Amino acid sequence: MVGDCLRSGTSVNLVVSSGVRWRPLIDQALVSSAITCPLLYLSDGAMTTRRSFIESILKALGDNTTVHRSEDLVTLSNIIKRRNNTSLVLLDFDWVKGRRSYDKDLHGTLRFLIRHERKLTLLVQSHAPFSDILPGAEFNSEDFLRQIDLSIVVAQP
Repeated sequence: MVGDCLRSGTSVNLVVSSGVRWRPLIDQALVSSAITCPLLYLSDGAMTTRRSFIESILKALGDNTTVHRSEDLVTLSNIIKRRNNTSLVLLDFDWVKGRRSYDKDLHGTLRFLIRHERKLTLLVQSHAPFSDILPGAEFNSEDFLRQIDLSIVVAQP
C-alpha cells in the first residue's frame, strides 16, 4: 500500500504505534515502488532548526547551495521546482514538535510543492499524525498527505 502510494506520487504519513517494526516496511515500500531517495532522521541534532533541516535535504540531494536563514524556504522551493521530481523519507518526524522554526511557513511550502507544483513526494514516519505535529498542518494536511495508521493488534485469549 505505501509503495503504491509512493509510485503514484502520493505523499504518505505513516503513523505507527509503539512496538511496530516500521523500518522494514519503509525499506520494502521503497523497493516495491522502485524509488531511490534520501532518508532523513529528524531526531538527528543536525536538524534542530528549519535552516539546518533544509541544508540537510539539499545536501542529501547532492546540492551544496548556501542556505541563508532569511531565504531558507525560498532556496528549498526554487531547487525542488527545478528538479523533475523529488522524493524524501522523513523519519522520527515527532521530533519537530515544539521546534520553533518548524512553523506554518514550512508546512505551507511543503504543501505547495506536493499539492500544487507536484514536484515533491514525502514519506513521513511518526507516532502522531502530521496534523498534530507541525503548526499550520491541522487545517489541511489531509489534502496532500495520505495518513496510514499502523498498530499491533493483540489477539484476545
